[in-house]
Amino acid sequence: MLEPISKQVYARDNWEIDLGRRELRSHGTPVALGHRAFEIIEVLARAEGRPVSKADLMQRIWPSVAIGDNSLQVHISAVRKVLGSDRNLLKTLHGRGYQLIGGWTTQQGGVKERPPIRRPHPRPEDRPSTNLPTIVDQLVGRTGAVQRVRDLLSAYRAVTLAGAGGIGKTVLALEAVRALVPDFADGTWLAELASLSDPALVPSTVAGALGLRLGGQVTSESLARAIGERHLLLVLDNCEHLIETVATLTETAIRLCPRTTIVATSREIMRIQGEAVYRVPALDVPAIEHETPEVILGHSAVELFVARAKALDTGFSPQPRDLRSIGEICRHLDGIPLAIEFAAARVALVGAEQVAASLRDRFALLASGRRTAISRHRTLRAVLDWSYRLLSKEEQHLLRHLAIFPAGFTFEAAQAVGGMGLGDLSIIEELSSVVSKSLCERVGSISPVRWRLLETVRAYGLEKLTENGEYSAAARRHAEYFRDLVSPITANSRGRLNHDDAARCGRELDNVRAALDWAFSPDGDAEIGAMLTAAFAPIWQMLSLVGECRDRVERMLVSPTSDIRLSMATELGLWLAYSESLTMTLAPFEQTRRIVQKEFDLIASLDDVELQAGILYGLWSIEYMSGNQVAALVSARQLTEVTSRGGDAMKFASDSILGTSLLRDGKLIEAQDRLENVVDLYVAPSHGHHAMLFRRDRQVLARVRLAHVFGLLGHTDRAYAEARTSFDLAEASGAGITVCWAVHDALCPIAFMMNDLAAAERAIGAMNDWAARMNATFWRMMASCWTGRLLIGRGESARGIELISQTLEACERTGWRMGYVEFLGCVVEGLTGLGRLDEAGVKLERAIELADQCGEVWYQPELMRLKGEFLLRKSTDLFAAEAESCFRAAIESARAQGALSWELRIALSLAQLHMAQGRGEEARQGLAPIYDRFTEGFNTPDMRAAQLLLNRPSP
Repeated sequence: MLEPISKQVYARDNWEIDLGRRELRSHGTPVALGHRAFEIIEVLARAEGRPVSKADLMQRIWPSVAIGDNSLQVHISAVRKVLGSDRNLLKTLHGRGYQLIGGWTTQQGGVKERPPIRRPHPRPEDRPSTNLPTIVDQLVGRTGAVQRVRDLLSAYRAVTLAGAGGIGKTVLALEAVRALVPDFADGTWLAELASLSDPALVPSTVAGALGLRLGGQVTSESLARAIGERHLLLVLDNCEHLIETVATLTETAIRLCPRTTIVATSREIMRIQGEAVYRVPALDVPAIEHETPEVILGHSAVELFVARAKALDTGFSPQPRDLRSIGEICRHLDGIPLAIEFAAARVALVGAEQVAASLRDRFALLASGRRTAISRHRTLRAVLDWSYRLLSKEEQHLLRHLAIFPAGFTFEAAQAVGGMGLGDLSIIEELSSVVSKSLCERVGSISPVRWRLLETVRAYGLEKLTENGEYSAAARRHAEYFRDLVSPITANSRGRLNHDDAARCGRELDNVRAALDWAFSPDGDAEIGAMLTAAFAPIWQMLSLVGECRDRVERMLVSPTSDIRLSMATELGLWLAYSESLTMTLAPFEQTRRIVQKEFDLIASLDDVELQAGILYGLWSIEYMSGNQVAALVSARQLTEVTSRGGDAMKFASDSILGTSLLRDGKLIEAQDRLENVVDLYVAPSHGHHAMLFRRDRQVLARVRLAHVFGLLGHTDRAYAEARTSFDLAEASGAGITVCWAVHDALCPIAFMMNDLAAAERAIGAMNDWAARMNATFWRMMASCWTGRLLIGRGESARGIELISQTLEACERTGWRMGYVEFLGCVVEGLTGLGRLDEAGVKLERAIELADQCGEVWYQPELMRLKGEFLLRKSTDLFAAEAESCFRAAIESARAQGALSWELRIALSLAQLHMAQGRGEEARQGLAPIYDRFTEGFNTPDMRAAQLLLNRPSP
């Protein structure tokens, strides 16, 4: 600590820096500033206008103590805060440090002395310097918070630790000040105010804690004058029910006691000048996503839970299954330490799974705390009862009604549900008060501003809402609000939701779920539910929640109001989303076709290009995913004709779709032209509203299919780079269906072409994860097929064949056969390799038949190659000529498509046959020209095999 220079004062305009009294004064009146924050001013004043580096400043104020930049910034901010409108006097010199600017003059004394304050009598040596209680339990997960509070206490003279009941304000305050006891010559003292009910007793209670004997009525003023210039730290614990009196006492002490620092714990802040507020955060809880036991244990809430459970049962040792339940418990309890301690006590008795399952009635469950705790901390209900009773009637009403929002709320939502007809100013005041009392918290920094109740507070509020007979009316207003919020957005978008609209609606997902659950309940209103379902259907689609979309729409369809009249755009959006969700969840093909026919009927009388295009896309989609590529190509060409009458955006979308069908039809060059047109030229509109056909990211999907085209054309390195890029873009978009398309149409096929089985496994894992999150049975099936192919590639052919076969049988039953022919080809290859030739022959004929019938032209060269290999396995002597004929026909088919990769693979099979027949020169002559046409991809298995064969010496 710096040594003061007696009576030296630096002055400028209205400011004085008094080094003797260690005061910063404005207009002659001291301002509240912590001792280390004052030392920053002192160092900068002594530098007399010269810059002081950050390192020098930290070394002089915290000698031999390692502190971080955050600690210094806390103190710099404190100085600037008291300087107010003159904050520019403290200048930051980037890369050089800090500087106190302006024409400061020095003087010895010369300032009007304040009225003398009685110096304290020396403390008897046998009197302790603190009355802080002895440490009982180790503080868990609060290292950063402790340091933050200590920084604030050395930067400010009044600090409030605010937070919800049970958040751990008291234990944090005590841990933070315990290490500061040596810094205060006259001690560190705790005044517990929890048991007080009369505000007039606060000053005398504090005086008693300080060991001051004051005669007569003790007031804030008389207490402050008794403290005088004592150098002490005072902790005022549990202040919320006496907040006005505590605020007056603190403000008076800060004004009259220049060497006193006060820290208060309260659910509500004091709102006094010079107060620094630290909002005590909850402990860190595991995320909802699946986490490993090691990761779960790394969260501070779980660490506290396990520590408390072990303290009650020394034999407690959580197993991996227990840790998942413990993580769920901590998450439901919002990381509130007191609630976690109560839950840990129950787990020690009945087990983690039982407690996790019982948390729906958390107040009955968490009903016993420590016997030594203050009465309102002995149960979770008592904690909340205490906070609730401190609210005004209007605040209680608002809190109860805010509990109806499971996903948080905006100001407008709070006004609609709990406003009681009050004006904006009234609801702002009530909401601000509830927030300031730590019963409600702001969520992030998004716009518009959102708040939420902690889950425990929300459960309590719902209970009170029901007890007061207000639940039904509140639930109705809640459902009506979200119907009125979402309906205009989706009705006006015609499937073109921009990012902001989608994000705004997506944030209300849990609110919409709750509204629909109420609407379709016996006490609800099915008409509100039907309108909200129809409006939100495109949102579920954009959020890739296909299973939920299907279930919610079907629930609406069986409701008594299923014939409710909707706007054309809303109804079309509903059926488009529903038909896609039926596809993704593997509903029967004919059922989905009927839905698309209904979409056609809706627009039959309309001359609307965009609506017609939307329906044609729906038709193309179900034909494509059912494996009927002939019909899909017809729909794609019809779509192109329709969109020729629309804008450029629609034309780009139809190019993407037609390019995809041309790929399946084996017209690779045409497909490349169409897809490159979209990738290179489409520019998203500045307003973010894509055309209806872009409700899936057509530009990303065009890149996906283009990667596949490049792979078939022999540009394998470029194809792999494009596939990885498209996958990354899909992941970044957060659209699960787009991710699955990227894996299915690009990343997996090309990873297998490159024999990068590790990459294929990662991609399949991503598809599986998204399929589970979306509840999309279709994509789970596709992931199973790719997993089977991976097993075959790793030599586990029997397992792979069984997995693919079972999956294809399930697809066959539902009518959805996208990728069917290709995966059947994998089965044929696996069976042939195992020598199960009879089965392979049956599957091969079925694959060839389907490829011809369904228009899977692109895969026909490979099927012809597989047939040649199959014939050779049956008998080289008997079927060599027939096999060679198959290979030559396959080469011609691949060459007609421009599929250089197929052509090489087939030529390699033919060359190997010729080598086995002793026709080595003919083998080289057939293979070499094809090999020489490649300019990249020399590390693929087919290219390496061809190179080895070409380099083999002649016999």
